Amino acid sequence: MRSARPPVILVAEDDADDRLLIGTALARTAINPDVRYVTDGRALLDYLRREGPWCEPRSSPRPDLVLLDLNMPRMSGRDGLRVLKQDPALRCVPIVVFTTSDDPRDVETCYDAGANAFVTKPCTIAELTRALAAIVEFWLAVAARRPLYADT
Repeated sequence: MRSARPPVILVAEDDADDRLLIGTALARTAINPDVRYVTDGRALLDYLRREGPWCEPRSSPRPDLVLLDLNMPRMSGRDGLRVLKQDPALRCVPIVVFTTSDDPRDVETCYDAGANAFVTKPCTIAELTRALAAIVEFWLAVAARRPLYADT
């Protein structure tokens, strides 16, 4: 059963231009998600654990999906993914690695760490929009989702 609230997508991306493009593409999807942003792996963990600036539930609604860039400052997406998937309270959050890398070692490392999917960012806005629409459609409308932690 789907919630009455719009699905929340948390985008972990340090590049402002990529955040703008991703936000624009997500706004064009039929799902119409509530998109939130963090700029590094440390902030991703803080958001999900409701620490620091995200300690209030209203400022940090539980995400239905995380789009994770790999190359970020402070804590990389790789490290954030490893920590997140080792945390029993957070490991069920679906993580789609969405990055410029197409290195097979990154793909293997991310799947080994528990990523639910690995997608290389397309080069054009039209391709980016199609890719994100497919990701959102699958993860938020087609796939059965495990109940996540309480939204308290």
